[in-house]
Amino acid sequence: MRRFSEVVEELDLRDLPLQGGSFTWCGGPNNRSKSRIDRFFISEEWESHFQGAVQTVLTRPVSDHAPVLLDGGGMRRGPKPFRFENMWLKSEGFKEVLKQWREGIQTDCEKQKAWILIDYWDKEERGRSLSWKKKRLGRRQGSYIRSGLYWKKSHGGKSLGKFG
Repeated sequence: MRRFSEVVEELDLRDLPLQGGSFTWCGGPNNRSKSRIDRFFISEEWESHFQGAVQTVLTRPVSDHAPVLLDGGGMRRGPKPFRFENMWLKSEGFKEVLKQWREGIQTDCEKQKAWILIDYWDKEERGRSLSWKKKRLGRRQGSYIRSGLYWKKSHGGKSLGKFG
């Protein structure tokens, strides 16, 4: 263990901040022994590329070790590239947004304004259809669970026995 600590020090590595808990392992009688043995170490150079990186302790599904998620914080390379979505052409209202933009073109400022309008419009459209789909899916799942069809479909038509 001492040699490990020496290597960490020699390489000038540091431990990232940990979120979601203080320990990554528990064991012993009644899981009373706890330790933080699972972690990510980073160098100063790595941190200069991924600012805001953190480790997050997740729940332990089976093991005595909790999984640790590394969130690198993302790399900044400039503005997000514009991506055109073909579905926009089929949606009502999109052509009107483009028409308004085209009529007022004078500078790059107008172009930026159009992209902002399109981006806002896209988020609104996606938000509506997604929440509609979620509601529909939720109702469908609820009826499957209540009727026992979900169990029967996922287990080859087998009965639930005394429960169904």
